[in-house]
Parts: sequence; structure tokens; C-alpha cells
Amino acid sequence: MSSWRVYLEYDASGTSSELHEYVRAAIAGLDGAPTVAPNGNFAVYLSVEAMDCETALAGARHTANLGMRDAHRAARVVGMEVMTEREFRRRRSSPMETDVLDEASSRVAPRSVPDNRRPK
Repeated sequence: MSSWRVYLEYDASGTSSELHEYVRAAIAGLDGAPTVAPNGNFAVYLSVEAMDCETALAGARHTANLGMRDAHRAARVVGMEVMTEREFRRRRSSPMETDVLDEASSRVAPRSVPDNRRPK
């Protein structure tokens, strides 16, 4: 098993602090945190143990969606990112990364990558 960091972004902006607290409680125990994406959408970070990327994503989506289903039924996942915990730490320590540290949750919120760094 490996440790994976999963980021899920929902098509819900202007969400209340109550939603953040509700989802925080729903993902307790998964080293997770609700946050706000750079575009204002509600997002969540989760750490999960899984054999592979697909299993990590499925488990994280299931857990986060349980919290979202009860609190904000209309929200759909519009973005996601999955990486090993090792890669997550590497990106956080890299001075070249364009990620922004979200101070409210101490998690990294993805930002767009400059054109010169995008894969061809």
C-alpha cells in the first residue's frame, strides 16, 4: 500500500463555513481539509492509503462525496488530482512550483502551469 494525496474540486462556489465544517467532520481521520480553489470553487484534500492511483481516487471520491451529498446535493466534481504523498512533498518543497499554499488549510491548491512548463 502507498500513501496518496487526492484533490477534488466541486462546481460549488461561495460555500458557507458550515459546509466546510460538515465536510471536515465527514473526512475526519483521512488527514483531509476542505479549502477553496483559486477560482472560488469548493475543494477538498484527502490522504488515503491504497494500492494504486485509481483505488486512491475512488476511495477519496466516495468519502468526500458522502459529505457533499448531504450538505450540497447539486455539487459535482469538476477537477481532480492524485499523486503519491512523496510527489506531493516534493512539489511543496520545490522553489520552481507555481502552487500556492492555502494558509487556511495548510494544503497546496493547484494553480495553472505556465505555458513553458506544460507537457507538449
